[in-house]
Amino acid sequence: MTASLVDEMLERNKNFATSHRPYKFFSESMSRKLPSVLIITCLDPRCKPEEFLCLKPGEAIIFRVGGGRVAPLIAQVASMDCFVGGFREVMIIHHTDCGATYLTAEKIQSHILKEEGVSIKDTNGLVLPVIVDLEQRVHDDVKLLRESKVIRRDLKECIKGYLYDVKTGLVARV
Repeated sequence: MTASLVDEMLERNKNFATSHRPYKFFSESMSRKLPSVLIITCLDPRCKPEEFLCLKPGEAIIFRVGGGRVAPLIAQVASMDCFVGGFREVMIIHHTDCGATYLTAEKIQSHILKEEGVSIKDTNGLVLPVIVDLEQRVHDDVKLLRESKVIRRDLKECIKGYLYDVKTGLVARV
């Protein structure tokens, strides 16, 4: 029997652990400055804000979600804003050649029906990561977060949208 990729990753973890330096417990690090920027972006492995924004440790908290869509994360944004004592800025970063631009609601519906016999209509508010117009989706997500009742009023002004070009490496404000 061949080992699964998960088994292989767990073996790699054992090697990692041999030289791992432990992190401080949360209670020990409370005196440190907490991140002031929240980045919401896609879970695509090519979309790594740590790399393309040259982030330093502790500068930002990154939430990753399919298509970089904001809707599934609003409660987490509000909770994390409270946890860090208030973000100063939020960056919503979508990217070119996103897999969500290749999806359609019909394709997802077909998959759901084939696998489970369930309709998207039965999922009570499911937000699909389907993207037709990237720039419009960035505008839509910025607007959605700014209009949310659970986001602090003064933070709403600091929510901005961006598009990361996976070919050039550049990030542009939308």
